[in-house]
Amino acid sequence: MRATTKVAALGVIGIAAAGFSVPASAAITTWNFVSGAGCATSGSGFGNARNCPGAPAVGATAWSSTGVPATNLTSELNTGRVVVYGGGLGITNQDGTYGPGSGDSNERDSDDPEHGIDNDQRKDSMLLTFGSAVNLTDLQIGYRYGDSDMTVLAFTGGSCNGSVLGQTYSSLLSCGWSLVSHLANVSTAGFTSINNTSAISSRYWLIGTYISDLANSGKTVGTIETSAVNDHVKLLAVKGDPNGRVPEPGTAALLGIAALGFWRLRRKA
Repeated sequence: MRATTKVAALGVIGIAAAGFSVPASAAITTWNFVSGAGCATSGSGFGNARNCPGAPAVGATAWSSTGVPATNLTSELNTGRVVVYGGGLGITNQDGTYGPGSGDSNERDSDDPEHGIDNDQRKDSMLLTFGSAVNLTDLQIGYRYGDSDMTVLAFTGGSCNGSVLGQTYSSLLSCGWSLVSHLANVSTAGFTSINNTSAISSRYWLIGTYISDLANSGKTVGTIETSAVNDHVKLLAVKGDPNGRVPEPGTAALLGIAALGFWRLRRKA
């Protein structure tokens, strides 16, 4: 091979290598919500938040289908109360004993299991708001009761602007929220992949017990229990890439061009 050809070939290889390069800072970060992890509360009533440390920091707010109209299947999302326990974050909704609503009498901070995130009568979800976009990959629960099927959504751009207030679970899909996955029988033994196959990166992630309004077999991992068994969990931690790295759409094309260039150089040599 001629010297000039060798130099050109090295350039092509350099382009290909650049396509595969990963920043040195590529590291998975864990955000913990367990009691004692440093999550400060902003208020103690409905609409409060747990602001937890990390890079970026994350805030957790509670939401439940306690709005109007007053039927379980179509109720709009309204604020709940975030409570932190040894097993992680739980939710008390407004239809419980100490709330302005009614119809969910076992929904109190002291009532096990409905002080967790649950879909028993009302459907609870925890909204995680990060300081910058995060590519979430896994979640961990520290408590489960009955069953532990879960649903994960991410805001990917639209009129909701990362909010869920006044929306139904179904209407979220038409204002910028995307269903990431339904996860069956999430275990308390370590982290569970949220099956983020599209490598979504977002500041806003909504994590709840299974939301039947969004049933989608194509997004389901495992077998969801749809009988009378309700899901109750506490969110202990999540982890993901804080740099929100997503494979560049042009990477495959770039490598293809590099391969073609190398082939042509070989023919000329």
